[in-house]
Amino acid sequence: MTSMKIIIPVYLFGVISLTLLHTASSIECPQFCTCNKTTSEAKCQNRLYDGIPAFPNYITSLTFTGMNLPEVKKKTFNLIKDLELQVLILRHNRIGNITADALSELKHLRHLDLSGNSEMKIDQLAACLGNIKSPNITILKLNSFGWENEQIIIYEAISKYNITELQMSRNYFKSLNMSALEQYVPNLTSLNVAYNDIEHIIPGQLRKLEIWRIHHNYVDVNYTLFNSTGTCNFPSLKVLNLTSNFVNHFENRFSCLDKLEVLVLDRNPVKQILKETFSDLPSLQVLHLNHLGDRLYNIEAFPFRSKTLKELSFSRNHFAFLKSARYLYFDSTQIFSKIPNLEAIDLSENYFNLTDGVLKEMISNLTNLKRITIKSCKFQTIPTDIFSKMKRLEVLNLTKNHIGSWNGTEVFGSISSLRTLRLDFNYINVFNDTSFPESFMANLKSIDLAGNPFFCSCKNLWFRKWIHSWRLKRPHIFKGYPANYLCINPPELYNTELKDYFPSDDECYPEKMNAALQSFIVLSLVGIFSVILVSLIYKGRWHIRYWIYLQRVKQRGYISLNSGDSFLYSGFVVYSDEDRHWVFSKFLKIVEEENDQTLCIHHRDFEVGKLIVDNIADCIAQSRKIILVLSRTMMTSDWCLFETRLAHRKFLNDDNGSLIIIMLENIQKKDMPHSLRNLVDLTTYITWSEEPDLQERFWTNVLKSIKGD
Repeated sequence: MTSMKIIIPVYLFGVISLTLLHTASSIECPQFCTCNKTTSEAKCQNRLYDGIPAFPNYITSLTFTGMNLPEVKKKTFNLIKDLELQVLILRHNRIGNITADALSELKHLRHLDLSGNSEMKIDQLAACLGNIKSPNITILKLNSFGWENEQIIIYEAISKYNITELQMSRNYFKSLNMSALEQYVPNLTSLNVAYNDIEHIIPGQLRKLEIWRIHHNYVDVNYTLFNSTGTCNFPSLKVLNLTSNFVNHFENRFSCLDKLEVLVLDRNPVKQILKETFSDLPSLQVLHLNHLGDRLYNIEAFPFRSKTLKELSFSRNHFAFLKSARYLYFDSTQIFSKIPNLEAIDLSENYFNLTDGVLKEMISNLTNLKRITIKSCKFQTIPTDIFSKMKRLEVLNLTKNHIGSWNGTEVFGSISSLRTLRLDFNYINVFNDTSFPESFMANLKSIDLAGNPFFCSCKNLWFRKWIHSWRLKRPHIFKGYPANYLCINPPELYNTELKDYFPSDDECYPEKMNAALQSFIVLSLVGIFSVILVSLIYKGRWHIRYWIYLQRVKQRGYISLNSGDSFLYSGFVVYSDEDRHWVFSKFLKIVEEENDQTLCIHHRDFEVGKLIVDNIADCIAQSRKIILVLSRTMMTSDWCLFETRLAHRKFLNDDNGSLIIIMLENIQKKDMPHSLRNLVDLTTYITWSEEPDLQERFWTNVLKSIKGD
């Protein structure tokens, strides 16, 4: 009997344990969540669901965001308290109240994110953070709480843990107390206080801090921030991001940061960069000085001198690297000298003149470069004698320039190291067998020619075959192909994919035709001349139509284009269909809806049943101004050009400044039809910009021109 009493409880205990184990392992992922067994992650987002459900026992990371958890208590986590949960993300859950013991049973917690719960009371949050029982908690994220003041009480609450990463970005506090952080969170290695209103920093030492993100604040860094006690406050700092602050000069600001590797100083109001500014940073590898605005006027000799610097970004500064530049100083032979180990440089969105030799003087001595980026600089060709000495060059990015042609042998003939070439969104119409030497292509792994205005004509037959042959060898070498390799010419093939253009050799190489076909051609000359004559008439059809229209006006005594001072419309808008979205969503909204001007738009205001020619002439006569929305597609529209000729006539007849030209795109005069070029030469045009800070001036000028006499 005694043995039976012992055996039965043991047996029952085993059965119960197996049952509980089976139950835990059989829990499925909730329907509104996704669970990944490989990464042990569960994610539940954007559902109005009260409480936290049960999850499979393999889950160690839970992201529960965009839910409805107005009150968080200890029992909120009852169904997951037995998980070995290490990561808990509770962002934007409308948490208003949280109890002190809410997180006390999550004993494996390592990473906690409560960001975006701005209704949470500070004292409750501090009490809850102070009662976390996990000895492993090291990462705490408290972003987007709307705090107007720095919360020292939070530092005190977490002082007993070994917090190494703290995030408090997107709040509103104006002062940052580094001394308090030193006292309560001395082991920080990463601090993120970006997107606040910080103006003042109380110095303090964080000797283990490696990453400090303080971008998008109002900080003017001074030397005491980094060295206030005679010793460096952040001797371990490796990454410092000061983007969008009030740093106006750099000299002697960072001299004690011996381990600093990455320094980002974008969007600061810098006026000048002095000699050897960064030479006292012995570990610096990455330096970003982008988008510094219009105040920069002086760059002294050897400003970036460094034996360790590997990446330098100086883009979007609109700095005029021109020998003819006035009121700007730089030395083209010294600006990028003394940087022997530089591997990557970005000079995008600055000004260059490839004929004055400045770019060559600036970068040709950087022989260790592996990556060059020069985007949106309006290059019309690829410069020669610059890249030939760069035997390690692997990536060349010339996106969004105006490149149309280049000498392939001179540019690429001696480059064997290049692996990636980007020429997308340029002005390339035609490729031929001299564009890229065969030896150059042999080593290339990726080439991007997407977004160029290709001609689908016999001039590109070689290019079409060349792409096909290389894709047989390397199927993925042409990035964006075929969807973004489109024809713009001839008109009947507009927006046709280049891959669908495949004329025969006989069509493109008539000299290879046989003798019989040549005889047929001779006999057909009369027909060909007839076709040519018809083509000439077709090509000049708009000139003919314009002449006929003038004759009709004379015969019928038609209303003059300058018919007095009483006008039905403030302006007649000439634009192409491709620009319709801009005209309706921006131009009409500002001019008509917000400024009570009445415009004539052919899609909306032409009289039904009336000849288009008469509609155009009548509407122009009834409009005080003619507004040309000038773009590349507008220049290819026959109707737009006809309207432009009538506008030209009104402009010549009127003496009241009747013409307004809006340059929607940057178009060179050499690319304009003769009639348009004359108008642009005679009239001050208004240029549209995508930059928000320039658009206010644009609308002011437009409205002034429309309303003016």
